[in-house]
Amino acid sequence: TASGSLPSQWSRDKWGTNTTKFTYLTTGFTGKRSAKVQMTKYTNGDAKWTFVPQAVVPGKAYTFSDFYQSNVHTSVIAALTMSDGSTQYTQLKNAPPSTAWVKYTDNIVIPIGAVNMTIYHLLAAVGTLTTDDYNLAQHTLTGYNRALVSLTFDDGLVTQYTNALPILTSHGMNGT
Repeated sequence: TASGSLPSQWSRDKWGTNTTKFTYLTTGFTGKRSAKVQMTKYTNGDAKWTFVPQAVVPGKAYTFSDFYQSNVHTSVIAALTMSDGSTQYTQLKNAPPSTAWVKYTDNIVIPIGAVNMTIYHLLAAVGTLTTDDYNLAQHTLTGYNRALVSLTFDDGLVTQYTNALPILTSHGMNGT
């Protein structure tokens, strides 16, 4: 729901030297509203709509998703508030431009000491970004049904083939 020109429990945020316009649109991906940020001049910084930080459980995995349209590459960053009051930022995967609505999704494991988190889907270039249908949900990671070990050999030396490979083979281990 909205309160005036802002979605409920959302705010606008920008920093740096840029000219930015925020719009709470009356159209969207699934509903009747979406949030748009437009940058017409850019030197540095970014601009984004932000939701109130949500409580999180350290050590647990969360999935973030939204639907977006943008004419430039955009960034997605998790902002975690730590128990000592500091903020820790984690870069999630970037979102490529798309003129059609596209679903963005990525996962994050919450570090020890984090108490809450918000996600910034942000614009840091001249262009537009429209977002809708944000979702942040805890999920269970699916693991393997057996133990796995990965060995890494650096530099591509011939001895890796002549010495290491026969040892791995004699123990029934595969290499790639």
